[in-house]
Amino acid sequence: MAEKECYSIEEQLEDFYRSEKRHLREKVLLLCALEKRFGMDVRDIVREERAKSVETQWNAIAQQTASASIKDLIEILWEPMRQRGIVKYNIIESSDGMTCLKVTSCLFAKLVEELNIPIDWGCELYCCDDEQMVKGFNKRMKFSRSKTLMEGHDCCDHCYHMM
Repeated sequence: MAEKECYSIEEQLEDFYRSEKRHLREKVLLLCALEKRFGMDVRDIVREERAKSVETQWNAIAQQTASASIKDLIEILWEPMRQRGIVKYNIIESSDGMTCLKVTSCLFAKLVEELNIPIDWGCELYCCDDEQMVKGFNKRMKFSRSKTLMEGHDCCDHCYHMM
């Protein structure tokens, strides 16, 4: 019986990075070719279909949690990404009904920059999912953000509010 190999967090992140880089490059090449051939409708279709898919996925995740609270969302979404080195963030404000994060490093923004992918496609394929995640996770939770690393700002400012 073969002994199970153990990979460090750094090795796992590097494997994930290489895989995501390859997939992102292929995806954007296809999307740009489709957009060149069929116009801006391609972007609208991608946005609509991703929105439906992400909302459905996060609704299913929420059904497996006790309260679908902001705390649950942070533990399910943000903490695993931080532990794997995909993002770096700090909680800059937290109260009963609101939590705000300052994201200072994001592997996805780094990939988009490194691959010289148009920022608008980077946002479509990553950042635009955030609002749909929240909508699917808890209809009473609202999401706001005024800046992203993807667009060249110094951080992403994610805020979650319970209504």
